[in-house]
Amino acid sequence: MKFSKYVYTVIVLLIYIPLVFMGANVFFPKYTGPDSYYQYEECALPTPAGSTQDLKTQECYKEQEKKRMEFEREKNNYNVRKYLFVVIFSLISLLVISFIKTEEVIKLGIFSGATISTFVSTLIYFNTKSKIGFLVLVLIFILVIYYINKNKKELFN
Repeated sequence: MKFSKYVYTVIVLLIYIPLVFMGANVFFPKYTGPDSYYQYEECALPTPAGSTQDLKTQECYKEQEKKRMEFEREKNNYNVRKYLFVVIFSLISLLVISFIKTEEVIKLGIFSGATISTFVSTLIYFNTKSKIGFLVLVLIFILVIYYINKNKKELFN
């Protein structure tokens, strides 16, 4: 492949990756930006230990921690959907380029973009521990091996 073809491959790659992650944030906007962290409320001013106000403050902190944990569980469940969006989009992209005739540079750009997006999203959403996400990741792995094997002459010349 000539150097100019690599430029086009990189262009496809550089557009594909933000397209996927922007899509995840557009279609799943909750828990992004300033809403991605639990917003604590002020409990109370410092008071002497053992006073009634101190006990109310401690109760307030316990309640805040309980609310924060619930927020984190909800955010994690929501992030499963974001992760699934990214990996399913990548899986569909890999399926399309595996079975449709198109230019080599486009195939390589989409292949690289889908692979990098899958890897990065797995790092970002690793804590979701999604079983469905894992199964899609296995499918992507198998499809990547298939794609490389099918296109080895084009990829390695």
